[in-house]
Amino acid sequence: MCPFLEDGVTPNPNRRVREQTNNLQSIAIPELDRLIELYDRSDSLDEMCELAFRMEEILFEDASFVPGFYMPFFRTAYWRWMQWPDDFNVRFARDPIEFFLFWFDQEKYEETRAARRGRDSFEPSIRVFDQWKVINE
Repeated sequence: MCPFLEDGVTPNPNRRVREQTNNLQSIAIPELDRLIELYDRSDSLDEMCELAFRMEEILFEDASFVPGFYMPFFRTAYWRWMQWPDDFNVRFARDPIEFFLFWFDQEKYEETRAARRGRDSFEPSIRVFDQWKVINE
């Protein structure tokens, strides 16, 4: 099945999108496909740089992706000897260790190691830090 309609530009709505590729937006632009094929066959670094630049221009103009996504939460697990501030997180972070707000508590480490040697355990601790949670009303 042809990925484009007879005009050679309009994506065929019945096309089968290939899975497990880097084409996350299912972009179907004939000129981009042609440049990708040229890039794949090229042996010239200069030509590859020029093709890559032209492909980036096409993708920029297409604007199929706006890099503004962020996940408004994260989950983490850690040993009890790793300590965090009482309010834990900052307003915007990509992961819980991005701003290095944690520290190692030697006393809790030794307490935990001794408990494990004696086959003792501690109750699981689940902490929720949601002071920056946005509630959609």
